[in-house]
Amino acid sequence: MKVCLVGSSGGHLTHLYMLKPFWENKDRFWVTFDTKGTKGTISEGLRQFLNYMENTDQNNAVNEDLKDIQKMVDVVKRDGEVSLQYMKSFEHDQLMYAQGEAAGREDGLRAGRLAEIKNTEREKKRADMAQSRIKELEAELKKYRKKTTV
Repeated sequence: MKVCLVGSSGGHLTHLYMLKPFWENKDRFWVTFDTKGTKGTISEGLRQFLNYMENTDQNNAVNEDLKDIQKMVDVVKRDGEVSLQYMKSFEHDQLMYAQGEAAGREDGLRAGRLAEIKNTEREKKRADMAQSRIKELEAELKKYRKKTTV
């Protein structure tokens, strides 16, 4: 079976990728496009299709092909199993997002703590060097004062 994966960008491609278990072992090809139909010269039928894909509802099913697609969309929307799977995938996405955000925040905090430790070590080294230089200068000053008093 040959599978055509069609998406515009952003969320559409994300949802297609979520279906990877279905298509990963199939002979497939991708079609992505400018859904606004603003680039290049395209037919009116394609422009209508792009508008429908961007805003999938009965009002945008303006020709017979789109009306047929809309009938399939309506069937899928009424199917409880599809709705359940969609809600599960939405819930999973939200969980993954929250976990990713928490992991990113923890990584950021860890990196910040490490940077603070390095900065503290660098400042301590600088202070130690300054203290050492002060002692050297005090010793030099002491020698100089001895010479001038003798």
